[in-house]
Amino acid sequence: MKSLHLPVALTAVYAFTLLAGLPLPKDILVVSVALLPALVWLSLTDLQRHVIPDPATLAVAIVGLLRAILKEDPSFLCDILGAVGALAILGAAGEIFWRYKGKEALGLGDVKLIAASVLLVGLGGMWVFMLLACTGGIAASLLSSDKSKSGIPFGPFLAYALFLTVLFS
Repeated sequence: MKSLHLPVALTAVYAFTLLAGLPLPKDILVVSVALLPALVWLSLTDLQRHVIPDPATLAVAIVGLLRAILKEDPSFLCDILGAVGALAILGAAGEIFWRYKGKEALGLGDVKLIAASVLLVGLGGMWVFMLLACTGGIAASLLSSDKSKSGIPFGPFLAYALFLTVLFS
């Protein structure tokens, strides 16, 4: 039952937005509808197996690329470089932590999802996206009654943060 909380929350936010009649640009509505299935899938998979499916991450990257192409955004090259930089820096940091501590702090699936998310929200939106995801992850960790060493999957927090950043940016 716990695994249904995030999909229900995402759907509720989306439904509230539509019902409240908030003025959202059509591209935001299309992007959010296109993202929702991938984000729900990756959240459920990460909660169950501690793995973020590559096809879900690829879907996020493709939606980001298509959105930039359709908007003819000239700053998109910077966003691509930012995504590559995030992939390199976070991937290296995760590897260093693994070698130093012998345990995983940030998995490669999380790193790839963050990089794909930069393609969608841009370098400017990345900071809001990461703040939301980290705040949610920290709160869940502090409130968790399960103090096992397996950790809390970060994918669902990245998913809701990405969804909210896209929806309200």
